[in-house]
Amino acid sequence: MKKFDHESIEGPKSLEAQARRLVAHLDELFFANLQKKHPTEELEGELPAREMRAIVILSNRGRCIMSDFANAIGIPISTATHMIEKLVRKGLVMRVRSEEDRRVVYVELSDEGRKREQHYLQNRMAMGRDMLEPLSNGERELFLEMLVKMIRAANQNAKQDGARA
Repeated sequence: MKKFDHESIEGPKSLEAQARRLVAHLDELFFANLQKKHPTEELEGELPAREMRAIVILSNRGRCIMSDFANAIGIPISTATHMIEKLVRKGLVMRVRSEEDRRVVYVELSDEGRKREQHYLQNRMAMGRDMLEPLSNGERELFLEMLVKMIRAANQNAKQDGARA
């Protein structure tokens, strides 16, 4: 059976039309995966996405000073301080004074924060496996290579926009 050729009727696919399709497909994929119940979800609770991102960044960086954390998450230090304070109150982050210079205060994940981050990572890995499973090994590799290319372009564009500002 011959495959229907949309290009013969609509002409070449425009970047705009392809972008619309991409966004629609990503939304559909994202929401379909949200509907699935993964075994670690109950431990995540109602933590806002921005706070979860802070936990992931602290997990990746380890102990750091506030200005390094603010730069890593891309927010002003005053906003980072407020966010960390919320996470300290929730028992997910600790402040630790430097032994060498008592004026220096580091932030790092508490045991509970590390536990939350591990469960979050397990949940995201389960979602990733669910999304990649229908693809063949070759398709998965190609898809991941294309994502890397898109990420590099996005990072390059962000650097150029930052230089203009």
